[in-house]
Amino acid sequence: MIVLSAFPKNLKMIFGAKKPLKKELNIYSKWCQDLRFDERKDVWYLQWENEKIQEYYLNYLLLHEIGHFVESAYERFWSKFKEREKENFADNFARIWHLKSKETFENY
Repeated sequence: MIVLSAFPKNLKMIFGAKKPLKKELNIYSKWCQDLRFDERKDVWYLQWENEKIQEYYLNYLLLHEIGHFVESAYERFWSKFKEREKENFADNFARIWHLKSKETFENY
C-alpha cells in the first residue's frame, strides 16, 4: 500500500527549530527554495506554491513511493538492505520514470 499525506493548507513544510541541512533542502530545491524562519514559533519552514506542490507530488513523491513498492516486491525491503540504499533506489526509480513519462507525453 502506498500512502501520501495531504499537504498543509498554509503551504508550509515545517522542519522545526533547527535549520535544515543543505542536503535535506536539496530534495525539494527543484520545486521550492523559499526557506523561512518564524521567530514567534521558532520554526524553519519551506513556503510552497500550489502548482509546485502538484509538480512535486506527481513528478517525484508518487514515483519515489512506487519505487519503494517495487523494491519490496523483489523482497529487498525485507532484507537487511541499508536505509540509504533503499532511498537511493526509490530516488533513481522516480528520476527514470519521470523522464520516461515526460518523453512519452512530449512525443504524443
